[in-house]
Amino acid sequence: MTVAADNKKRVVLPGARPGDGFRIDQAGEEIGHLRISTQPVFGMSVAEARRTLKAWLEDRHPPFGPCDVPALETDASPAGSQTTDYYLAALAAKHGMELATLDENITHAAAFLIPA
Repeated sequence: MTVAADNKKRVVLPGARPGDGFRIDQAGEEIGHLRISTQPVFGMSVAEARRTLKAWLEDRHPPFGPCDVPALETDASPAGSQTTDYYLAALAAKHGMELATLDENITHAAAFLIPA
């Protein structure tokens, strides 16, 4: 699949739907799905979360990019709860991209707030 970035270096994947993701850090993002989807608000068991992740990966075949930025070579996040957000934004920036997010609390320069 070929994708193109817009003038702000954001990438829109053909056929993408709301809620779809772009894999930059394979292990981190996959673990993130397992962690988040098993929270009480979503109510999935670990086994269910693993099944949904497997199905999504098999259905969507998301592109993969390397996780090649050492954590200590990134800007420190303002709070421990934003460590992953800041890391992913730094990783996106290194590769000339932005981290697309719905989280209004991420203040990293490489974070792009998706309009609601």
